[in-house]
Amino acid sequence: MDMEGMDMCPKHGKEKKKIEIYCKDHSKFCCIECRVKHKKCNRVEKIANATADKWSELHALKQSLLTLESGADAIIAECKHSETGLIESIAKIS
Repeated sequence: MDMEGMDMCPKHGKEKKKIEIYCKDHSKFCCIECRVKHKKCNRVEKIANATADKWSELHALKQSLLTLESGADAIIAECKHSETGLIESIAKIS
């Protein structure tokens, strides 16, 4: 996917260095060259590894959202049905 330069290191982007690492200690994305500054950081990981580990978690979240959406649709349908019944009842009273 073409990221239109957004995947380039802010410091070394002109040298065509792509972001490959995320430092959780500093909340920064880095290229391999910038990694030197973060060698003492405890929570540094390659972006490819971090995203691969999250796929199952994201899939479970997606399933939960689909279930909630289905439940919300059912509630909306029931409200519309109740509204129709209420309108009919009001019409009969008149």
